[in-house]
This record gives sequence, C-alpha cells and structure tokens, in this order.
Amino acid sequence: MPKNTEEIIKEFGTKKVIVIGDFYLDEYLHCTAERFSPEAPVPRALIHNVEHVPGCASNVAMCFSSLGANVECVGIIGNDEKGGILENALAKKGIFTQGLLRDSNRITGTFSRILIEGKGSPKQHFIRFDLENKEKISAEAQEKCIEHLKQSLPGAGLLFVADYDESFGTGLISGDFLEKITALARQNNVKVAGISRININTFRDFDIIVCNKGEIEKAAGIMVTNKETMKVAASKILESNNVKTAIVTRGREGSIIFEKGKAEETEIPAYGDEVVDVCGAGDAYSSAYCLSALSDATAHEAGTIASHTAGIAVSKPGTAAVSSDELLTAISKGGLAEKAILDRNNLKNELDRLKSHGKKIVFANGYFDFIHSGQIEFLRKSKSKGDVLIVAINSDRSTRENKGEGRPILNEAERISILTALQFVDFVTVFDETTPISLLSFLKPDVLTKGGNYTAEQVVGKNIVESHGGKVELIPLCGTPSAEILKRLL
Repeated sequence: MPKNTEEIIKEFGTKKVIVIGDFYLDEYLHCTAERFSPEAPVPRALIHNVEHVPGCASNVAMCFSSLGANVECVGIIGNDEKGGILENALAKKGIFTQGLLRDSNRITGTFSRILIEGKGSPKQHFIRFDLENKEKISAEAQEKCIEHLKQSLPGAGLLFVADYDESFGTGLISGDFLEKITALARQNNVKVAGISRININTFRDFDIIVCNKGEIEKAAGIMVTNKETMKVAASKILESNNVKTAIVTRGREGSIIFEKGKAEETEIPAYGDEVVDVCGAGDAYSSAYCLSALSDATAHEAGTIASHTAGIAVSKPGTAAVSSDELLTAISKGGLAEKAILDRNNLKNELDRLKSHGKKIVFANGYFDFIHSGQIEFLRKSKSKGDVLIVAINSDRSTRENKGEGRPILNEAERISILTALQFVDFVTVFDETTPISLLSFLKPDVLTKGGNYTAEQVVGKNIVESHGGKVELIPLCGTPSAEILKRLL
C-alpha cells in the first residue's frame, strides 16, 4: 500500500462533484418459475420482488457519493412514477437532486430485467427490455440545465459528463450543449471528465476521459489489436481533442493510462479474483480515478485505487457502488492488497513498468510457512539488494507436494496477509509448481536472493537469472532455524 493511499482516499470526502448526463432507472423483476404457462410453451413467472436501482448517470452519481464525495445531479427525467422512484433513491443516499429537472414531454428511461429461478436451480437473467425516449431533448430543457449549472459550479471540483445515449441523439449531451457546459466549467476553474458510449470523439478540452477498447476504436477511427495500436488511438484523441488524460479499461487485463505530453503510458493490473457481475465496473473505476486525481494522486496511484474499486464492484451482483471504507479495507488486506498480485501477466506488466523507470527487481522465494525473525531479517536484507522486493511463495498444493501431508501450517491467504504487512516487501505472488523456475523465467528479476545456508550452485534458478544478466545474492541467516521451530510446534 503506497505511503499516501489512505490519505488520498480520505480526501474524497472533501470533494464536490456535479454529474450531468442521462439518468436512468434499473429495474429488476425477481421471479420464480416452476411450471409452464397454459397459454404457450413458455415459463410461467411469478414476480415476488421488484427492485429499483439508479442506473447510467445515476449509478455514476451513486459511485461518487459512496466513495464520500458531495454529489449533485443535473439532467432531464420524466414527470412520471419512475422519475419519482429514481429521485427518491438518489436522495436517500444524500445526493442532491434539485438539478434533475422534470419534463412532461419525456419519460424516465428504464432498463428492466427479468430474473428467474426455479425450484432448486440458480437465478438466471432471462430477458432485458428497455423503455427509452424517442425524441430529442428540447433546447429549452437543455438551457434549464445550463442555468442550474451556473448556480452549482462555483465551489465544485469536478464536472463529470455521463453520456449514455445509444438511441441516436435522444440523450442530453449534444455537441453545442457540451461546448457550453465545458466552457462554464473552465470559467469556474472546475475540472471536466467523462464517459460516453458512442460520442467520446466529441469530448474536447477534457481533463480525463475513460473508455473501453471498443469506444476508443470508434472515437479514433483506428482498429485496436495490441498495445501499440491502442497507444496510437489514444494519442490521436489526446492531440485532436486536447484531452489531458485518456484511460482505456480492459477488463481482466487491467487499464492503461495515457497522458498528454508523456511518452510513457501507465499500465495498471486488474484487482479482484471473484467476478459476479461486471455491470457498473467502468462507473466504479471512473469515479475512483477522478476523485484520486482531484486529491493530487499520480496517474499510477489513481489507477491503482480505481482498479481496486472496480475489482470490488464486480464482486457484487448488479450495479453496485463501493464505499471508501470497503476500499480502504480491501487495499489493506491480502485478498485485494496492492502488494498481492497473483496473476503472472499483471505482475510482469507492473515489474516491466518499474524496470523501465530504472528500478532493480529483487526476487526471494520460499514456503514462509511459519514466519520467524530470521526470515523477516532475510527479507529485509534482500530488499537492500535492489529497489523492489517480490516474494514468491509455494502454493498450498506445492507446499504439500514438497513437504508432505500436514503442511502447510499456514494457508496461502494467511501467509500472503503476513508478508504483505511487511513494509519492505513490495509484492507477493504464489506459484503452484514445485520450484520457482517457471516464474523466474517469466519475470526475469535482476537479483535472486537465498539464505546463506545454500551455496550459489545449490540455488534453484541460478542459471536462469544469470542467463538474462541477473545475479544471485546469498544472505547470511540469523535467528532460529525453521526446522527447530517446526519441532517445537509439533
């Protein structure tokens, strides 16, 4: 956990954010189906619960608010029952809704999903049906939003544009309107960020834009097939649209942050192993990144915090917001700790980034099954051999295969938790093979450390490390030997 991560997250509560865009309601019809309809060969679904959740720009507002920000919404909704449900749901979370203007000529867009479970069978998403507006928002309604913005922008830190229009121009964010609100933000010294499904190429003079691969492809008119073509596409958006930061989210592959004027992009791994529902992951990432940037975080710090936030969001069903307390807990614990990177590709990406900045990578491995003072001192001295220390531990299966039944005494999660708590340990990973040879070949560390009870020729992986210009360092041991401690425990 970086030294100032906690301070960055705690600053979220001091930020005022205005979310402007397309406010929808997500509706979930929870049903059971145990027989067929007598009218047709289709399931007969009994509705036993109807759940309403703020969606689209509403979910973005929920994400900002859940992280602690002071949030105000600006947009057009229908003067209907669904609009009232949406407004009440936001207000219950402490979000200011005075800027959600009711329009009798509009309906409140609603995405409804039927979820069906049978007797003893899991719940399935059966169908989604959407209620959308068919006409464009009037110029008068847009002008009302602008007048409200003029009152709300002073004192705000961020104007976030949440453009969810996929219905051919029926959303709030049109070209002229976007220019006007961006200019207003600049006049009030307010940063501008945003997301858009199909119109990201119209986002000019933005501080931050967040998009996925398909969205940046469409915006730049460039097919993205690898990191190089992605960089070309991002660079085009940065230059032609005068955007300061463009972020491309890539799901399990993490995200890449491109900053105008910087030759090097920042690559961030994905965090979180359990994926329940990817809905809303982009909103969670965007809100956390923007709040971190407002709190003077670097791109790497902001990206790491945002990636953790998205990792928590996808572990929950539906569109789920993440609280600042959840985020702090997840980052500080082993399961989602920044130090614990279990995916080898993500770990290599992070190490390659550090190497590109001249950092020397030190690799230490072992079981660390019962950690004692001698091992801690070994790791402390290992860190002194370079800039970044990665500790690779044998998995539970690997430990059992090497050491026999009854081992390990501490499982993987416990060992990770202990090791990530050590200040001088930068990363922890797990390997399932009986030796770390495969991992060493893949990561190519600069230094491999081992205890002084080994000779250099006995060190597993010595030849691999030396073959790419690295070296082996033997660390004199101190403290009680592991074998003696095991005898005491048994």
